[in-house]
Amino acid sequence: MIEVGKGGIREVIDFHLSRFACYLIALNGDPRKPQIAYAQKYIAVQTRRQEVSDRLAADRERLELRKHGGGIQGAFRGGATSQCAEQALRSVP
Repeated sequence: MIEVGKGGIREVIDFHLSRFACYLIALNGDPRKPQIAYAQKYIAVQTRRQEVSDRLAADRERLELRKHGGGIQGAFRGGATSQCAEQALRSVP
């Protein structure tokens, strides 16, 4: 129930939104509203953080491949690809 003009009361339907629905609302909302601007900034920062993390994991995997086999040929010869991928996944914070 919420108050409306002249002291009246009206029932309001409460919605439960999924994470994806909230994401879409925030991205498509009016950035002049402080809550929407904050949500858009948060999404941009988290997206960048994930991109950096993914790139770091890929770089670590490449370095491990170089250590174990000297390139693609060595990786396929000794099965280092799966070992390095497992190692990279364990070492990501």
